[in-house]
Amino acid sequence: GLQHILQQMRAQTVGPPVQRQPQLLDEQKWQDARAANPDAAHLYPDPIYGLKDLKLRKDRQTARAAQLRQAQEQILEKQINLRDSLQAETHSKLAKARLQQRHLAK
Repeated sequence: GLQHILQQMRAQTVGPPVQRQPQLLDEQKWQDARAANPDAAHLYPDPIYGLKDLKLRKDRQTARAAQLRQAQEQILEKQINLRDSLQAETHSKLAKARLQQRHLAK
């Protein structure tokens, strides 16, 4: 169900936060990046060195966005199926109740 999809999404995270200062990054820049982090529990500094690293980040973000879109579509599909199932069940119960009411009214 939906919990399975959410667990899969959590398992597919990009990777653990970078805790150590990268070798080629100046200490002050690293500290500034960590201090400016708006959500240290979910975001982490990811230094980029050149266009190759930038493209790699873009590719990872694009792949993650596609995964999230697919998960969203699965959730919406399950929501629609659940709604339709509940509507059918409700209509069935109402029809049975109406029949019982007619039977009792006789």
